[in-house]
Amino acid sequence: RFEVDKTYIARVKGKVAPGVLRRLREGVDLEEGRTSPARVKVVGSEGDSTVLEFVIHQGWKRQIRRMCDVVGLQVTDLMRTRLGPLSIEKLPEGKWREMTPSEVDALFKALGLG
Repeated sequence: RFEVDKTYIARVKGKVAPGVLRRLREGVDLEEGRTSPARVKVVGSEGDSTVLEFVIHQGWKRQIRRMCDVVGLQVTDLMRTRLGPLSIEKLPEGKWREMTPSEVDALFKALGLG
């Protein structure tokens, strides 16, 4: 609800055509309505898969997977790497840690609450 950027890394099957990237960037229609434009870029490839980075701010339920489905992409792996100013790239899957005071301050500022 605060529209803070959320960054995800998605592995999808196959190669991704430029037209598909353009559609994702412009927004696609889901049940809730049209998604806001997303920042999407190819960050690599692994075998027969393409690795994409998505930056969105809506955060609808399973939004990335559903956006990909609409444009014909099958997500095989998805990981959130950043929430606003907070990076969780180096946090092992399924683990957690307490936020530092400076991270709490940065998050409040990103939310417009501090």
